[in-house]
Amino acid sequence: MITIKYIKSKIKIFYLLIILSNISFSQNELFNNGSSIAVQTGGLIFVQGEVVNTDNGSNIGLIANSGSITLAGDWTNNSISTALTPTVGNVLLNGALQLIKGAQPTTFNNLTLLGSNTKRLMINTFVGGITGVLNLTARPLDLNSNTLFVTNALPAAITRTSGYIISETPALPGYGTIDWRLANNIGNYEFPFGTATASYIPYYYTVASAGAQSGIGSVSASTYPTNPAVAINNRPLPTGVNNLINNCNTEHAIKMVDRFWVINANNYSTLPTVITKFTYLDDEWNTNAGSTNIIIEPTLNTWHYNLGVWTPIAGTNNSTLNEQTVTTNTNYGMFTLGEYRQLSINLVNIDSVKCFGENNGVIQFSSTVGYDVNSYNWNSTISSDTIKVNLLAGTYTIIATDAMGCSDTLNNLTVYEPTLLSQNLIANDYSICRNQSILLTANYTGGTQPYILNWSTGSSVTNLSNSSSSLSLTPITNTFYISTLTDKNNCIKKDTVFVNVNQLPIVNFTSNVIAGCQPLLVNFINLSNSNPIISSNQWYFSQGSTSNLTNPSVVFNSSGVYPITLVAQSDSGCVNSIVKNNYITVYEKPIANFEYSPSNDADILNPKIEFFNTSTGNYTSSDWTFGDGNLSSLTNPTHTFFDIGFFNTTLIVSTKNNCVDFITKIVEIKDAPVVYIPNTFTPLNTDGLNDIFTAKGVNFYDFKLLIFDRWGIKIAETNDALQGWNGKYKGQDCQAGTYVYQISLKFSNGFQKGISKTYTGHINLLN
Repeated sequence: MITIKYIKSKIKIFYLLIILSNISFSQNELFNNGSSIAVQTGGLIFVQGEVVNTDNGSNIGLIANSGSITLAGDWTNNSISTALTPTVGNVLLNGALQLIKGAQPTTFNNLTLLGSNTKRLMINTFVGGITGVLNLTARPLDLNSNTLFVTNALPAAITRTSGYIISETPALPGYGTIDWRLANNIGNYEFPFGTATASYIPYYYTVASAGAQSGIGSVSASTYPTNPAVAINNRPLPTGVNNLINNCNTEHAIKMVDRFWVINANNYSTLPTVITKFTYLDDEWNTNAGSTNIIIEPTLNTWHYNLGVWTPIAGTNNSTLNEQTVTTNTNYGMFTLGEYRQLSINLVNIDSVKCFGENNGVIQFSSTVGYDVNSYNWNSTISSDTIKVNLLAGTYTIIATDAMGCSDTLNNLTVYEPTLLSQNLIANDYSICRNQSILLTANYTGGTQPYILNWSTGSSVTNLSNSSSSLSLTPITNTFYISTLTDKNNCIKKDTVFVNVNQLPIVNFTSNVIAGCQPLLVNFINLSNSNPIISSNQWYFSQGSTSNLTNPSVVFNSSGVYPITLVAQSDSGCVNSIVKNNYITVYEKPIANFEYSPSNDADILNPKIEFFNTSTGNYTSSDWTFGDGNLSSLTNPTHTFFDIGFFNTTLIVSTKNNCVDFITKIVEIKDAPVVYIPNTFTPLNTDGLNDIFTAKGVNFYDFKLLIFDRWGIKIAETNDALQGWNGKYKGQDCQAGTYVYQISLKFSNGFQKGISKTYTGHINLLN
């Protein structure tokens, strides 16, 4: 370790040049090549150029800084360490444009920005330690799409005079983010954001109620501006946001400032409750910067984006300071500021038309102004009036709409008028059977309630406020009935009905069958009396089907027991009926079906087939014919076929009620595969006969032939059954003698379909 003690001169700064095996310094660079450097309390290191911290093999570069390190160039950490141990030391960036970079993040305790120009992160960076401070002084710090982790949980962890932090990188490379590890502290936190044009727009985060950590609790914040000179504004949108649709389901960009905030609470099981304050710039919404936004600034609200919807959150706007404050807030995520107004209309009064046919109705409502000027649609007529007089009777709909497309509606506002007094006397049946009751009903409307109703039978009803009144009677002769209606103003309306009394028809029927198998055809025979004359018949068959024929025929498709109803109507309108319960019985018909095994690979060598009866229904017998002249009455028989071919196999099933069904399927018995292997061939006599040794036959594949001499040496191999072995080895004729063959193949059909077979034997090669 090299220890650099307090080095200072009142006249000038001395540059320290140290050259050892693992560390080297020059006048313009501090390069730590895998050593441990300790700067004691009060010690100073001045570097005119950059500081580079790196590893050398297993030696890890590390600086234990309890003093001060001032540099004019970039800070680079390529060590696996965090470059600085967590001591009380300070690093001062005192150059022009300076970069904090490297392959690994640096953890600063105290970091002070001095010199000129901007300081820029090229990698995520940690600052603050436990009690350390990031002092911006008057310098801007550009996050450059990286994250600045502030590990000091106290609000004083960031200080400034006029400096600020720039996070406003475009959304595509990613926002620059301040991630302040507040833990479960409370207090007033200021995220000192600024713009690229040196405008200060801090975000204030006051923790009113601490959250509960589920890790290292932190709050991350980013700002994201858009181009106010491009219509429509607020484009491009932040990552994850696909619209600026407001609570009225219309585009709200024209009422939004051109800035977004991305605020998230991380690693909390219970989120902190906070008072948040957003600051903004006038040129992010007003027309001075070419914006097309139209905003009344004091009406700005905070808008929160959640699940594809922007929702306004109540807050307080200070248009003088350009601040928007939201109290006791637990919302996190994407935020912006936008004008918010709630348009609503409420009914005040409706006056009906006084007399029939007049036009003196009145509707009045109140309205709260939404965005800009409201307009009102009165039954498709546009008006600015909130009161209408001289209205005709009818139903009115009023729709209020503002410039943002927000609307509110009053539906079905009805202006009434009294109608002319009227009455209609009706009977539920004007031609009835003897001893049948009737109901006389007087329906009345109009006039002025209450009513009085007098009947010609002597009955009377007073103080009526409904629209009808009924009287039940059982006349024995043809009769005229009169009702007299009188309203409050003695207006009178009368009406009359005549009731005729007739005889009932006599109804009966039978059928050709009353029981059978499904589907069952039944012919019904109408036995009804012809006095009085029957003008119509209506049959109900309990299957959801009906008929108006005199003698209908019906097919009952489902099994069961059915009641039958016949309703007859006479020529005078009298109706009578008869019901015969449990009249038709339909027996269930079975459904024949079967399976068999094997279903595809039976051959003449394995011709035994097992049949499986899969019929449904309560069948009691099974009869089989196998297409070869043989029969069986077993439920699940086994049958052996003695020839190849296709056999029509039929199954007939029947129930105890002799209901029958059958099915026929074709069973195929295939020819068996055949393999023949000779034991002698004569390729040497040049007669052109029996010159090839191979397996012969049908229905096999995956052929492979191997030939060995008597010492077990392989002399021939082929996968082509037609090619076989021609008695040669490496192009030369083999000597006459005995050789060993091995043939493997698979059968392509029959009981052994797909099964591999291997044959081994001797083949005699003769002259």
